[in-house]
Amino acid sequence: MKDALFWLAVTGGEVLLVVFVLLLIYWVRHSAAARRDRRAVKQLVEKVRQGRAEREASIDCFLAERMGLEGAERDMARVAILREELALLQRFAQVYRDRLANDAGQFHIAVEAATAPYLELRGGGAGAVGEAVDPAELEALRQENQRLSEELTVTMETMSRMLSEYSSMFAGGGVETPAPGDDSGDTTGAPTAAAEARASSNDQAGLPERSPVALDEQALDISEQPAGSAAEPAAEMPAVTEASASASSSADIASVTEAISAPDVSLLAEEGSNVTAEPEAPEGVAGDELAAVAPEAIDDLLAEDPLEADLGGLFDEDEIAALDDEGEKPADKATIAI
Repeated sequence: MKDALFWLAVTGGEVLLVVFVLLLIYWVRHSAAARRDRRAVKQLVEKVRQGRAEREASIDCFLAERMGLEGAERDMARVAILREELALLQRFAQVYRDRLANDAGQFHIAVEAATAPYLELRGGGAGAVGEAVDPAELEALRQENQRLSEELTVTMETMSRMLSEYSSMFAGGGVETPAPGDDSGDTTGAPTAAAEARASSNDQAGLPERSPVALDEQALDISEQPAGSAAEPAAEMPAVTEASASASSSADIASVTEAISAPDVSLLAEEGSNVTAEPEAPEGVAGDELAAVAPEAIDDLLAEDPLEADLGGLFDEDEIAALDDEGEKPADKATIAI
């Protein structure tokens, strides 16, 4: 009995010794872990304190250069950011040191609170934007803008010139109507004036006068020839001008044709030929005036009522009848001066 109690006491002592040793080991390890944790937290706090000024300067530079904040607004933002960062670090140290499992599960709330001041920032300046953009890119954009501006200017000038040309082309001009009393539009006596001017030019040139030659009506009979047909001359024909005169009702030709040329040029008067040449502009007579007094077609002179066709309604019926009576008088023989 005594032996059993002895061995029971020895066994209990051994168990207690083992438990004590285990507890001692646990306490030593726990104490070491606690000291390690406290040392880590202490080290964290010391580093935060040492780098607080540097961190504050970094935040202030960020707010000034990147966000463009100035004055009290920048100071308030800097203090809010620092306070939330320190609160986050303190919360982390507490959870780590005390092994707060519940607080560790809700640590994201502390993180959101720490980032809230950044989300509330509002940029108030353009300094950060100017530093963020590459100067080379700005120069390239500036050159591209200048090139596009020059192209737009050239295009606008070209379009302006085109519009001016089109407006000048399609604006046109009405037919000039001669004013009352203006004799420039009246071509009744113009051939005679042109003939006189050419005669005077001949006199000035010293050309010999030729005797008048009777007009061969058969040679000039072109009633069956189509308008515009002409025989090919053997040599360069002189400029021929027909002077209009009074026409009779018996279809007599009262037109006087004058040809002023060199003395050795002959008149082509073959039967069945109709030669029409461009009149030569005499000295002192403009091209437009000469075009206005161009010779009339012989077919028009041989019309049934030449006076009415030539006068173009300038006279009333009584005056035309009086002119017809005068036209019945024997007309002078037409001559051609060569």
